[in-house]
Formats: sequence, C-alpha cells, structure tokens
Amino acid sequence: MTDIPSFDELMQLVQSDPEQFDALKARLIDQQIQDAPRHLQSRLRSVQFQADIKTRNSTNPVSRCVVLSNLMHEALDSLGEVISNPYAYLQNRANVYPLRASRSSHR
Repeated sequence: MTDIPSFDELMQLVQSDPEQFDALKARLIDQQIQDAPRHLQSRLRSVQFQADIKTRNSTNPVSRCVVLSNLMHEALDSLGEVISNPYAYLQNRANVYPLRASRSSHR
C-alpha cells in the first residue's frame, strides 16, 4: 500500500515535479479502486475515466475542481431524479438483446 504524503509534501511535489505527482495520483486512485469491492470496480474505473476525460483540458487546479464538482452535481441530480420518480427511471431503461452471429459470418 502506498502511503499518502502530507498536504505540504503533495504541494511541494506538484510544484517541483508535476509528472511525478500525476503518477502518484494515478497509483493512489488505482489502489483505491482495487481495494473496493469487486462488483464496484468496473463502475469506479468508468467514473475515473470520465473524470480524466473531462479534466484533461483544464489549465489549472481551480478549473479542474470546478469541472469535477459539476460532474458530481450531475450524478447527484440523476440520483435525485431516480429516487424521486423510480417508475419513470424503470420505464426509460433500454432493453438489451444479445447479438447472435449470423450463419454467413462463420464461413
């Protein structure tokens, strides 16, 4: 398990070696995902991927924080809609059908 440096150490690291800071951040995030229950890991990786994509164009920490805050608010709004009207949520779910290989594709 990777120890989390103190806030001051993280500030020093991000200022002196941003690439090493990013590598540490990625390791710590991955460690947290691996420590989560197995049935949640795929969803957590998806959330992290979305966060990475949405923040990749952020030019500073404040911008990144605002983007992540908006992402969390969107998720909470969606959850609130499901909680307040679960029947509408269940009616809007898509039916997913498995694809079957056609016989012509086995040639």
